[in-house]
Amino acid sequence: MFIPRIAVAATLAVLGVAAPPPHGAFAASSIVTVPARGVGGATLGPAVDVASRSFPAGMRFVVATVTGRHATKSTKRPTMLSVDLVCGDERVQAAVNVVTSATLAPRRIMRDATDCRVIATSARTDATAGDGVQVSTRLTAEAITWGATGYRPHGWPDLVRTGGRFDAVPTTFAVPAHVSRLHVTGDTKVTTCTSVGGSRENGSPYLCEKARLKREGSKVSVSVVVHQLGPDGEICAQRTVSRRTAQIAPKAHHDMISQQASYALSPSSNCTRNVRIKQYVKVLGGADIVVHRRGTMTNVYG
Repeated sequence: MFIPRIAVAATLAVLGVAAPPPHGAFAASSIVTVPARGVGGATLGPAVDVASRSFPAGMRFVVATVTGRHATKSTKRPTMLSVDLVCGDERVQAAVNVVTSATLAPRRIMRDATDCRVIATSARTDATAGDGVQVSTRLTAEAITWGATGYRPHGWPDLVRTGGRFDAVPTTFAVPAHVSRLHVTGDTKVTTCTSVGGSRENGSPYLCEKARLKREGSKVSVSVVVHQLGPDGEICAQRTVSRRTAQIAPKAHHDMISQQASYALSPSSNCTRNVRIKQYVKVLGGADIVVHRRGTMTNVYG
């Protein structure tokens, strides 16, 4: 259920950018309260447009930085916050449980950023009228000349057992001749199997069945790996450009594991300009995890 857009005062500012147009960045910010109590028995609170902005035409890398904290009259219990960044017909999601405060940063390459908005929902079991999350949102966009994404928002999420591994959103693309260095971002949306709730997606059953629940949360490692390919399609150069280890606490339950890095293309004659990038997910200890489809994404641009 959507409620009418909330009018927000937005200020436009040009961020410090060394290069002249078409490279550049623009920003808008707002503060809005997102109620957790559903209407008519709904599990989620109403969807609220918390920020919007029209950026100049052209391909852009858009980021919504959303900081959430408990609403003034809330009961201060952990509250789920889900955020969608939408530009035209393209979107990406991020989610977390707000224990005291939390920051989400959904981001992706947008072909058309002339109509961008950020939509937030929150939820809490047995939510009171005062439960909810107050969010501060900053919306930015950077002009880019080329980009590619690895994103599979449809289908069921993936269950990764303790000690197991999973290759998330592998994508292969050709890098144009004018690009010699790649900017890479990786975002992985995960749920630890400390409770059943929140472990389904896109019509799937709950993947965190009661038999696999553990109280301690999960220790998760995510590596962003770049493979440059040779003429035969085999790997000619390989590099782990970023790795992050995160402890997903029971109260947090949902979390985003985000990182960014760069990769300089190998000039070797054995390599082509074809590149494959993936996020290598491994559960190091604790409970099994669910890797969600909507929110797990790789962006590459130059």
